Amino acid sequence: MQIIVKNGNVTENVTNVTKNLTNLENQVLELIKQEINTTKDLVVKTGKTKMSISRTTASLQQKHLIVRVGSNRIGHWEVKE
Repeated sequence: MQIIVKNGNVTENVTNVTKNLTNLENQVLELIKQEINTTKDLVVKTGKTKMSISRTTASLQQKHLIVRVGSNRIGHWEVKE
């Protein structure tokens, strides 16, 4: 990800950002695209711990690739367009 600062505003150029993702980040992103989008379902599909999935989704959020919709208890993940 390339970040460009212009006049105090941050503009992100997100071209080819998937090249900078870990294998688990790519796997989670693909599962969310397939509408397997709750943390519990991601844990089951990947075989990883809830903590690993939480770290991964936090990383994907920080990279502006996914967004949480709804509450922590009954919400789900969506891929940003």
